[in-house]
Amino acid sequence: MRVILAALIVAPAFAWAQADELVDPCTLLTSEEVASFVGVDAQSIKTTKNTTAKGRECLFTGKGQKSLMVLEVRRAKYGKSELDSEAESLQKIYRTTVVPVAGVGDIGFWLPARRELWFYKAKTIGRIAMAGATGDAKAIEAKTQSVGRMIEGRLK
Repeated sequence: MRVILAALIVAPAFAWAQADELVDPCTLLTSEEVASFVGVDAQSIKTTKNTTAKGRECLFTGKGQKSLMVLEVRRAKYGKSELDSEAESLQKIYRTTVVPVAGVGDIGFWLPARRELWFYKAKTIGRIAMAGATGDAKAIEAKTQSVGRMIEGRLK
């Protein structure tokens, strides 16, 4: 009985500690790096941290609170299959297909409808949306993949 009671007390604390291990997404990119990808002055970029229902998010904004980039990271409870489930869900919601992406994380995909890159690396799911990027769709996709490769190298 005492063992069960101890397990009930320790398990939530252990789960909380694991959730707290999640990296702060605002530390994965500098304002200068964001500025180089979206073509704005680094001094004008502000970062805002948010805790979402599934993980943590960093919003990079420019002058007038214009959204430039959103970076979200969260722990993948079920491994790579969780990203596959996310892709299926997003395809149904946006009535589009996702495009598999090689070279970013262990697996990844591009969601053209939202201009978002999703990837799985080191038991973490990452999402990058480049709202402030200019150019055609292919150029934005290429820039977002470059950001993804940079971030995945920093995840442990």
